[in-house]
Amino acid sequence: MKKMNNKGQVLVCFVIIIPILFMLVALVVNLGIFSIEKRKLSNVVQDTIKYGLNHIDDNNIQGTLTDLIIKNDPKLNKDDIKIIIDNNEIAITVLKDYHGLFKYLVNNQKLNISYKGRIIDSKIIITKEG
Repeated sequence: MKKMNNKGQVLVCFVIIIPILFMLVALVVNLGIFSIEKRKLSNVVQDTIKYGLNHIDDNNIQGTLTDLIIKNDPKLNKDDIKIIIDNNEIAITVLKDYHGLFKYLVNNQKLNISYKGRIIDSKIIITKEG
């Protein structure tokens, strides 16, 4: 009886599994970068609301808040930012395109960050919207 040669089987398995592993690692890295970008943008919006509530009586506070957000994230433009100031309450919504590692393979993802802030009993209260 002849013994079969199994030397090529390991190489075939290796060639099949390695691209799948690379794709999984890239997906994990992409999701990590996405969550970091979302957290950074959330912090910028929350800090902007705090500043706005402390200076709500200033002239052109809406323009100042827009400029603050753009200074902290230069990839944004004024069309991406919606600020509503009403009854000592500030609501900010920011939409940002996210281009990850798979920008040519997958449709662009959108970061949608929305927070509302107000002062109650001399405390700044910021809540996430939506």
